[in-house]
Amino acid sequence: MGTVRVVKRLSLTGLSLLLAVATAACSSSGVPWQSPGASVAPSGVAAASLAAGESPSSAAVSTAPTAAPTPEPTALPPFLNPDMALAVCAGTPQPNAAPLTGKLHPIVVADVSDPDYPRLNMDYAENTVYLADPVAYQAQLVACIGAASLIKVSYCGIYGLSSGAQGKVYRYKQQATIRVINAQTGKQWQAKTFTGKPASCKDQVLVSGDPPWKIVGGSISSDTIEAYLKSVSTIAVK
Repeated sequence: MGTVRVVKRLSLTGLSLLLAVATAACSSSGVPWQSPGASVAPSGVAAASLAAGESPSSAAVSTAPTAAPTPEPTALPPFLNPDMALAVCAGTPQPNAAPLTGKLHPIVVADVSDPDYPRLNMDYAENTVYLADPVAYQAQLVACIGAASLIKVSYCGIYGLSSGAQGKVYRYKQQATIRVINAQTGKQWQAKTFTGKPASCKDQVLVSGDPPWKIVGGSISSDTIEAYLKSVSTIAVK
């Protein structure tokens, strides 16, 4: 504060002089003069004001960065894996397999002649292409090669062993059915039975076990089956 002094009532001219003295005293004390009704910011605090054209509501909003959306995983197209292909032959449809449509039907060949050891026979070119990329192959059909049965053809006669034992000999041929299954529905689409060449009644034959003995002809060739599969895989679906 300024120095306290004793003052006397003055005329209007003297009053003006007194106010001037008081103002000078306040200025020398370091307290800025302010007009009535004005506010003073505390020491060390800067006063902020809105920029031109902004409203209080818009000035209070801060924009946070928008997170990038998480990409959805790419779904695989319908396809048949090897376990599914073998299951088709066992009577289990595979809804995830490619539908049977068009004029060309990719096919998988399953050997189920031994129920305890079903397998994809690599003698067939179709399986080589399929196993290289089951997804791209888009198999629609599964060809199931069942166990061969023996069909009696004729009686050959009585044969004797070096031991002196004798017995009748009959010759047989092998027969097997190939079922072509719609992988997606599990329904049979085509089927064909193949027969191998019968055994020959030669003067000497190989036998095993006890009589009567059987001599069995050759199995069905993979070339015969391959030709059939190619014809089936190009049948147009109406």
